[in-house]
Amino acid sequence: MRFDEFVSDAEAYWRANPSQRKGQAYFNLLYRFRSDLANSLRSGPYDPFYNDDRLTDFLVTVQERW
Repeated sequence: MRFDEFVSDAEAYWRANPSQRKGQAYFNLLYRFRSDLANSLRSGPYDPFYNDDRLTDFLVTVQERW
């Protein structure tokens, strides 16, 4: 999977799971495909799970580390 495919899939996952906030959905999908990367970001300044305002920085960081 390429990074752009992850973003597309994450957007679709978020739309299919309206009970999750966008940052939560993106993080959950990242964990499914790249648990190593998700775990490296967990609870840090780029983790959008509890704060959607971090989503842009999360995506930049994920792309850099992909």
